[in-house]
This record gives sequence, structure tokens and C-alpha cells, in this order.
Amino acid sequence: MKRSAPRWFLSLVMISASTSFAASGLKEVKKIRLCGKSLSAEIARSDEERSRGLMNRRGIPNTKAMVFVFESERPLSFWMKNVPFDIDIGFFDAKGSYVSHTTMAGTTPMQLESTLPAYPSDAPAKYAVEVSAGFFGKIKNTKSCRLTPLL
Repeated sequence: MKRSAPRWFLSLVMISASTSFAASGLKEVKKIRLCGKSLSAEIARSDEERSRGLMNRRGIPNTKAMVFVFESERPLSFWMKNVPFDIDIGFFDAKGSYVSHTTMAGTTPMQLESTLPAYPSDAPAKYAVEVSAGFFGKIKNTKSCRLTPLL
């Protein structure tokens, strides 16, 4: 007689094998337009959601984004911990206008927090948008780039 794996084991395997972008536990997902491209975005509004970000993921698909929403415009600075792949981050003001962008280098769990680089916005921003590395490099005129609809 053929023996099958217990149901709980199969569930565990399916969960651990999942590379689903929404695996972070963020419940709010919205469609956005970023620099003229339509993306599905996870929205991080709380301190806990913003601090977790893209930690412990295997990648970010080209059609997805994570949007960090802050209460008001202010200079923003990000760092990456336990994100083993490079990502682009763009900063936008309260009207959705482009402020600046940079590529953040992937990190390993072995890196000490004190050694992680900071990636600041060039001016006050209300939104930070993380997308796959190279996203902003494909945009011909980033200064005309916009984030819509506003969140």
C-alpha cells in the first residue's frame, strides 16, 4: 500500500516553497501606476509593516511593488536587512511627484545592523516605493515620473 505524507506536512511544504510576493502578511494590496507602468503593490502603513518590508523574500516580480506610506512629507532614509537581492527604491512627495531614487544592495542575515548602508531621499517625501532592481534605469525621464493613484 502506498503511504502518503501527512496533510500538515504537505501544507508546510507548500507554504515554505511559496515565493508569493504577498507572503509577508501585508493585507492591503492596491493597483498603482508608477512612471506609467501598472503594478500591484503591497501597502505598508504601520511602523511594523514598514520595518518588515521585503525581509526574508526571494525576490520581487517586475509586476509588483511595495509602497511605504508615511503620515507626512519628511526626509526618508531606508536600509535593508535580510533582503538577499538588489532592489530599486523611489521616493515621492505627497502629490505623487518624483523626488529621487537609488538601488539598494542585497544583504545577508550575517550582516550586522551597524554595517548596513542607509539610502536617504534627496528631499522630503511621503511615499517610498520598492521595485525590482533596474526599474528606474529603464525610465527615460525619471523627473517626470509619478506615483498614482495617491494612497
